[in-house]
Amino acid sequence: RQTKRITCWMIRIFFAASVAFTIPVQELLSVEAVWKGAVMGIGPCILTKVLCAPFMGDARFVIGWAMVGRAEFAYLIAQMSAASNLMGPRVFSIVIWALLWATIFAPTIFRSVLARYVARKAEEKEESDESKVEAQSRNHFKPTLSLGDSPDLVEEDQEKIDPHRLEEMTVENAALRDRVAALERELRR
Repeated sequence: RQTKRITCWMIRIFFAASVAFTIPVQELLSVEAVWKGAVMGIGPCILTKVLCAPFMGDARFVIGWAMVGRAEFAYLIAQMSAASNLMGPRVFSIVIWALLWATIFAPTIFRSVLARYVARKAEEKEESDESKVEAQSRNHFKPTLSLGDSPDLVEEDQEKIDPHRLEEMTVENAALRDRVAALERELRR
């Protein structure tokens, strides 16, 4: 437990010291770096992953936004490229802005997309459960008849209706309806 805390802080210090100290602040705060970084961040870093989402099935946008990484490793690669003179300070600043856009948008939008997906799935499951309960109630819960209500009820039919089982099923049905109502209230919040 304590090792995890120490490791977490050491990683933060490592990234802050290794990447943050190599960022050329004047280049980073230039208008050119901000807008070009926005174009690169929103385009290649975000849209390429989100736009492949329609091919991913039902959870398409959840998967698309999950693929937009938070770019921790990409910062290190950018810093190593800048240190190796593979990119100049201007390009490095643009790349940092691109990674910042992905880092800011990805977790926030992913959280909301995932919440909507989970809510939709819960609603679908609830509707499915309701239809199953209705089908079961149509199959299992037949109207109770007393002998006075149906004079032509034969003795064989009387034996088929087990009053204890019918009472149990009525209690189960009431419990299921209460649970469905509670889930509906929970989803509305």
